[in-house]
Order: sequence, then C-alpha cells, then structure tokens
Amino acid sequence: MGIKLYHHSIDDNKNVDKMIEKSIQDFQIIDFELNSAGGALARKPFLEITSDLWDRTYALNVAGTFNTAQTVIPHMIENKAGVIFNIASVAAKASGAGILFIMHRQKGL
Repeated sequence: MGIKLYHHSIDDNKNVDKMIEKSIQDFQIIDFELNSAGGALARKPFLEITSDLWDRTYALNVAGTFNTAQTVIPHMIENKAGVIFNIASVAAKASGAGILFIMHRQKGL
C-alpha cells in the first residue's frame, strides 16, 4: 500500500481527527501509528518560562501523543490489530530544568 506522511498540529483534537479520517480514507485501516512530534519550543531557565510557553510545550510533547493515541485506538480495536510506537527526545535526560519535566512526562519516567 505504501506510506504517506500527514502534517498536522497534534496539540488540537480537531486536527488529529482530520488526520485520522484522512488516513482511513487513504488506507481503509490504520494498523500502525508513529508518534515522533515534539521538541523544546524555547530553551530558557526555569524562572523565565512563561505560562504560555509551558502550555504550548506540554501540548506538543505530551498532549499531542495522548490525542493521537486516543483517536486512533478505537480504529485499532475495531480491526483487532494495531501498534503505536512513541519516539521521545533525549531531552528528558539532557535538557535544561525548564523543559525537563515535560520531556519526562513524554517518556513516562
């Protein structure tokens, strides 16, 4: 069947829903999901991180993975097959204190 890449903002459930619907239209079934989105939106000392930066970074690194998994799992259950593969950043081990907590959440540490 092949591989297609979809570019969507995964921090918004509406975008995730559109991405999953498009995937099902293109392939009829979803049996594999790769979550690799993430990153530090800005590297700053902890006391310089604004609430907005915190929220956007958390949405990208943690909520995005949650959103895509929660949206695709019902399709996998219905088809009795599926694998979700999450790739997380090494930033959980090497980043500055400000982003460290978010990266740990993504890795499940």
